[in-house]
Parts: sequence; C-alpha cells; structure tokens
Amino acid sequence: MRRLHSRGLPAGASRRVLTQWSVTAAARVAGVVLRLAVAVVVSRLFGPLGLGLYVLTLSLSGGALVVASLGLEAAAARFTAHHVGRGERSLVRGVLLFSCGASAAAGLVLAAALLVGAGQLAVWLRQPEVGDASRLAALVVLVGSAGAVARAGLTGLDGARSAAVLEQVVPPLVAIPALVGMHAAGWDSPVAGAIAGSLGQVLTSVASLATLYVRAGPFRAPAAFTPGPWLRFSLPMWLERALFFLIASTGYFVVARWRGANEVALFGAAARVALLVALPLEAAASILGPMFARLSARGEWGELQRTYARATWALLVAGVGLGAVTLVGGRWALTGFGAGFGAGYTTLVLLVVGQVVSSGTGPCGLMMVMTGHVGARVANVALGAFVAVTLTVLAVPRWGAPGAAGAIAVATAVLNIRQVYEVRRLIGLRAYDLRASGPEEPAVGSAAKR
Repeated sequence: MRRLHSRGLPAGASRRVLTQWSVTAAARVAGVVLRLAVAVVVSRLFGPLGLGLYVLTLSLSGGALVVASLGLEAAAARFTAHHVGRGERSLVRGVLLFSCGASAAAGLVLAAALLVGAGQLAVWLRQPEVGDASRLAALVVLVGSAGAVARAGLTGLDGARSAAVLEQVVPPLVAIPALVGMHAAGWDSPVAGAIAGSLGQVLTSVASLATLYVRAGPFRAPAAFTPGPWLRFSLPMWLERALFFLIASTGYFVVARWRGANEVALFGAAARVALLVALPLEAAASILGPMFARLSARGEWGELQRTYARATWALLVAGVGLGAVTLVGGRWALTGFGAGFGAGYTTLVLLVVGQVVSSGTGPCGLMMVMTGHVGARVANVALGAFVAVTLTVLAVPRWGAPGAAGAIAVATAVLNIRQVYEVRRLIGLRAYDLRASGPEEPAVGSAAKR
C-alpha cells in the first residue's frame, strides 16, 4: 500500500483499490472451486448424462451470451468509469441504458433462435435431450445478456467487488441447493442439473440489474451522446471473447456430435479439474491488470518490466507446481464425479498441459490489452481459435474427448507463446528476464502507435 500511496494515490484510495483487487481475486478463485463442486454434485446425483446436459446447456448459453453482449460490457465498464470521473452522471445513465438495452434486444433475438432451433440442434447433435438444454439456454440469454452488461457497469461505478461476487460466486451457490432440493423431491431427470445451473444464472442476472439500479440511481432521460466511439472500442473486445469461446467450447459440441453426452461429461469433468491449475492466473489478473495499465500510462517502463518478469516467473512456478499436484491426484479427483470417470484421465493430462503452458507464459495477453495492443491481441486469439477448431474437427471423430483436449492444449500453446513474442516485439518487455531494465522510450513510442 505504501507503493500505491507514493505514486500519488491517497491512503484511503490505496486501501480501497487493494480491497477491490483482493475481493475480485478471491471471487475468481472461489468461482473456479464452486463450479467444480457444482459439476461433482450434478454428476453424483444425476449421472453422466445429467452432467453432459449441464455442460452443454452452459456452453450454449455462454456462447449466446457472448454474441448478445456485442462487447458492450467492456464499453460499459470503461465509459461508465470515465463519465463518473468527470461527474457526468447523465452520461453515465446514457451509457448504461444503451448498453443494457442493446444487449437485451440482442438477447431476445438469440433466445428466440435457440427456442426455434432447439429441435434441429438436438437432431444434429444426435441427443434428444439437447432440445431441452437449448430451451433452458434461451431463458438464460433472455435475461443474462443485460445482466452481464449490468455487472460491467457496476465495475465502472467502483463496484468491482459486487460484480465479481455476482458473476463468480452467486450462480453456483444458487445451483447447489437447487440440485439437492430437486433430488430430495425425487425429481431425477437428467435435465435437472441444467435447470439448476440456468436458475443460478437467471437469478444472478436479475440481482445484477437490481444492484446496478440501486448504485446508479433511478434512470432519468440521458443527455445527448453518440455511441460511436465506445462501439468502436467494444467490437474488438466482443470479437476476442467470441474467439476465446471457440477455443474453450468447440470441443463440447463436436464431442456431443460424435460421441454423445456421456463423453461430454468426461470432458467437462476433466476440464473443471484442470481449471484448478489456472487459479494463480485467475487471481493475478485482477491485480496485475490495473497495475500494468497504470505503469504504462505513467511511462514507468523499468518498473513495468520488473513487475512483468516477476509475475511471469511466479505464475510459471505456481502453474508447474499445481499441474504436478493435479496430475498426481487427478485420477482420484475424477473418481469423485462417479464410477467410470477415471477414464477421463488422459483428457485431464492433456488439458493440464495446456493450463501449465498458459500459466507458465505469464500475463502476456493481459499486458497486450492493458498497453493498448488490442488489435494484435485479437489477431493472436484468432490464430488460436483457428488451430483449436481445425484440430478439434479432425481429432474428435477418431479420439473423442482426448482429441478435443489435445486440440485445446495445442491451441493454448500456440496462442500464448505467440503472445510472449508479441509483447517482446511490440512493447519491448521480456517475460523471463529479471535483470532487464525495460524498453527504450523511442521503441515503446513507436510500438504504441501500431
């Protein structure tokens, strides 16, 4: 805290910033652990088919929410904070109204598409129950599109703690009691897990909108404003999120198409266990992002180099250590999902390798975004998405879930190794060089203009 105060932040502001970062990081870590717990409960109570449908429902709703958001959550967070800082409360309301309204309209269209196409999707995936998953996803998207933007608006209103808890912690805390209650009531339908997961997301979105309304005050007529500048900001972020969705989720749908929902369950269980390796990176992102942005804005490149290298080495050590622990205990962890899930150990090994590479290459992608190289970042993610989709389509028909996991691992390696190189080329920062003093000022200036 003394370092923050010495760089011009008052002591009270320093404490507030540190508290926001700490709570957000803790919420991200808790979210990973709680989502794993939900998957275990679904599998134990409703079997592999129930877990497979739960995973497919979350994947469908997640992809639809990415499309419906139009990247407006990024614009809401940035421009809400901008207008709050300038005391322009009417413009704050204008940004929030337009963002929530536009995403809600897009969510309505996508919800209708999911409802209409539910039957055809079930036929294509060869899983009749997927029709129910699609209908549940439609309900989530109908409410969740505006809810996602509302949480971003809370972040801009200095409510990052509330937004992080709502997004990461509340949905699984709602889902677990709902699952237990449905099972106790004797309702053992395999769709029960998907219903509980959807309920958690819907209630979280309603709570997010209500919290935003309280924090922002009653919406009045906003002053005139043009959305063009922040639409230009939001669209690259929207594209990045859509590409990341392809990397993470294409495997679920291709596995469902060729191998069925039971193998989707194996894949989903392995993926959730492998995410434990990502805990340090999840926690660090909340802390390092604002730090990178602040140091680069002040031109403190030497300090930025040291912070970047130290973070990379710390994440490398943590990732390798957690990866080793996960591999040793992975088979036991998978058996916690139920009998037969030990067959997913090969899938787990491949996913853990990808997570170790992601952690071991440090916060390279975050560095690119926070120093203004969003275009290069999106291009790198596009390359990773191309690799992931291509390898998944080729590998899954022959190898099933392990093929999808291998595709994700290769795509993750390609993406992150490329980003380490791009950070060095565009910004002049070395990921693993603790002795480097940072880039020369002219090189950074020319890079920042690209």
